[in-house]
Amino acid sequence: RAYCASIPVVELGDRRLEADLLYGVAFINGQLENQPRALELGRQALDLYRSLGLRREEIRVLQMLAVRSSASAELFKALDYYDQAEALAEFNSPTGAAVLTLHKGALLGRLGEFERALQSLAQALEVFRAAVAKYREPNLLLFQAVALAATARIQQSVGNHSEALDHLLPALEIAREIKH
Repeated sequence: RAYCASIPVVELGDRRLEADLLYGVAFINGQLENQPRALELGRQALDLYRSLGLRREEIRVLQMLAVRSSASAELFKALDYYDQAEALAEFNSPTGAAVLTLHKGALLGRLGEFERALQSLAQALEVFRAAVAKYREPNLLLFQAVALAATARIQQSVGNHSEALDHLLPALEIAREIKH
């Protein structure tokens, strides 16, 4: 009886391992600039994670698919992947969700959706500032600086030069702080 009860766990483990390996191979293909293969394998990993109900892993794959779609100039597909990942926010950490929102904001800027981009970046920046105030970790500082710089780029592109400087100067201070 115990043996029979353990069979689904073994099968689940095998499928989980397959999903993890597909994701790993997809990720490496993306780093090697083989975007079509990265996207193909990433979608397979995504399907497996979804079938297993592994939401945190699903978010991770959706983010990778968004990055690789963006690198392939499939910007609207990338936005769709970010939207899908955002819909799973309850399964993500606050800073993980903020990283996602940061990347989505930058993509919205590339798409010319400046108002939505600024909203996303402001949301991410708020989370990073709170996390930095609490933990003061270099990675959190780096994400805060990136969010400030991305906001500055959009502000500059819409002609708000003063606001751009208001974001760039603190980003520069953070970059100098991280350096030391």
